[in-house]
Amino acid sequence: MAVGHLRSHLTYFYSVYALAIASGLLALHVAATTGPCTQQLLDTGTSSNLAANIDPDSPATACSMAVCTSTELGGCASAAKENLILVMSDEFNKDGRGLAVYQNDPLWTAENLYYQPTSDMEVYTAQQVATGGGSLEITINKGVGQGISQAPDGSSTSVAMPFVSGMVSSWNKFCFTGGYLEVSAVMPGDDFYSGFWPATWMMGNLGRAGYMASTGGMWPYSYDVCDAAAGKVDWSSLPGQRFSACPDTAGNNQTRYGWPAGVGRGAPEVDLFEMSVPSSVNGLKGTPTAHDSDYSLPYVSQTLQMAPLQPPGTAFMASGVNYPGASSDFDTQKSSWSGIYGRPGNTYQDSFSAVSSINTSFFSEYHNFGLFWQPGEVLRWYIDGQITFEITAAALTAVSNSSGAEVGQRQIPLEAMYIIMNLGMSNDFTPVDLYRLSFPATMKVDYIRLYQDPTAINVGCSPTAYPTQQYLACNKDLYIVLKEDRGRIPGGCTSGALASQPALSIGLLAVLLLCLA
Repeated sequence: MAVGHLRSHLTYFYSVYALAIASGLLALHVAATTGPCTQQLLDTGTSSNLAANIDPDSPATACSMAVCTSTELGGCASAAKENLILVMSDEFNKDGRGLAVYQNDPLWTAENLYYQPTSDMEVYTAQQVATGGGSLEITINKGVGQGISQAPDGSSTSVAMPFVSGMVSSWNKFCFTGGYLEVSAVMPGDDFYSGFWPATWMMGNLGRAGYMASTGGMWPYSYDVCDAAAGKVDWSSLPGQRFSACPDTAGNNQTRYGWPAGVGRGAPEVDLFEMSVPSSVNGLKGTPTAHDSDYSLPYVSQTLQMAPLQPPGTAFMASGVNYPGASSDFDTQKSSWSGIYGRPGNTYQDSFSAVSSINTSFFSEYHNFGLFWQPGEVLRWYIDGQITFEITAAALTAVSNSSGAEVGQRQIPLEAMYIIMNLGMSNDFTPVDLYRLSFPATMKVDYIRLYQDPTAINVGCSPTAYPTQQYLACNKDLYIVLKEDRGRIPGGCTSGALASQPALSIGLLAVLLLCLA
């Protein structure tokens, strides 16, 4: 046996051995620190490792939630709600909690990053993320920040920007497949001056947000068809799907990573919310003293980002979408953002998106944003318990134009997805009114909670159906730039026989260290 191969197997053996010890110790710790919702999850037969994802501070009233799980468009008008149980929560009640990478939080990492893909005006640093007063606080402020930026070819540079802010991610720590996710948040700034870009969103674990070598050919693909659209096409700026349903090309063997051959993989994106204040640049949007004729309401967009792109000249969102929020105070409607092809999106993504108006209270009081996700079937967004927008697989049907260009059936995401919360600023999203925005400004999150069917709990970043662990372990250079981040992908690259690890093995030692601290 080659020395390198032996070393790889020994590394894996010791990591599994350590995780086994950690699992036992963690089980003892969980038993001693359970809150009112933990036992409910354990009663389903779920391991104590997964039960550690529930914050003991979650109140008894949060242990379950009645949610419409209908997969039919408009089905919630008559369907009975199903009782889902809490499988993950964070109440952010511990003041001064450290989320920097070296502090090994079991759920979150505050990134040190310049977000190049959207030409942001800020750098993300861990110092701009804090917990206090029972909430997670992400603060944007003036001040030169330094962050790493990774280019699509994998090269990296240090970038300085005149603003600093925060971004927390559960990448390769906590992921889930399906369920109902809810976040309670207060928006930064006010409803007059445009520029702040607060968001909570999800991405498939095969892409690390902001790391362009990892997302190239992965984001935001959700496609399992072998056709021309899976490759490089002239109506899209994307490079083509890195791992498509087509037969593997030479040197690109999917089975090496424990994946079945001929299954399309990707890093899809779903945006729970992105908030925008209409442009106040050049004196637009009235004055704070009165809601005069120039004033227009701020709004949140709720979106499924999608690739491959539809060819130009095809019907977009013509079916499979519904806007229950249209008759509510949110006045939900299809996004009016129009890219080069006259539909929401650009040459990198099709944006199946709706916008809902919000009022002044969203900037001073907590409001709830929710998403129900049934993989392959439906996405349904909520604001304060009101369904605003829903989309089914029918919206993603195969289409072709008069020139014969076509795309096949795209998918409501099936990949395990992680959670991102950030506060950015970019003219690519909304005009930034630098002269009138007030700094510092803070996005606050009171809690984040995930509910799933007790008979279909699916938590983990490398599930059996769509494993990711071996691909990440064999391609660490795509995901890791800073030395301090190396522990984000534990384990070594093996032959592919060990494709999927237990759901919480990634980050389990971090959980143990945090719990026993």
